[in-house]
Amino acid sequence: MKFEPAIQNDAIKEQYGESGENLQGEFIRVYADTQSEVDYKKAAVQIEMAQQDGQKEREIEPPVWEVPANYGETEIWMEPTITKDDRYVYIDAKSNLLEGTQMKSRDSIPGYITSGFIGMTYVNPDGSFRLIFKNPESDKRIKDLQDYEIILEPQIENSMSARVAATYGKNGEHFTGKLVEQDGDKKVIRFHMKVKGI
Repeated sequence: MKFEPAIQNDAIKEQYGESGENLQGEFIRVYADTQSEVDYKKAAVQIEMAQQDGQKEREIEPPVWEVPANYGETEIWMEPTITKDDRYVYIDAKSNLLEGTQMKSRDSIPGYITSGFIGMTYVNPDGSFRLIFKNPESDKRIKDLQDYEIILEPQIENSMSARVAATYGKNGEHFTGKLVEQDGDKKVIRFHMKVKGI
């Protein structure tokens, strides 16, 4: 659910600001308009509902953001944890990445070309993020799955904050630290996670 003053009528824009700059509170998030280099504000909440458990109600609680001391610096770190069930892989991570950075996860499985095991999300105001994608261990097309790898990678070109590209560079040229890899003419951040299969 979201409320974006920038696309509302003039009276609402006057109350909350042309770009939502007057919005306040725990539910405020930033996003970028593709036609502008300005960050906009919106009120937004995202809720997960577990369908297989028959969940029909869930209380909306204000998020608690724990911003790290080096939030927004160009030397990137990530601390992911992984859990699995029969259907999905869940990655919950802390980082110092800027809010609005798009995060992508992909699997690298020996002997297979994989395109169906990808997760996408956006980084929260404190650098945290949560990715959910199909569990390859439940895919009958993959035989004798042992250890495999999950790669976490920020996608600068698809991020929702103008500040992301300004800070990291449109080609990642400002990234520093041990997670940096060269990919053609771009610098990218890649975090490699080893996962134990069945």
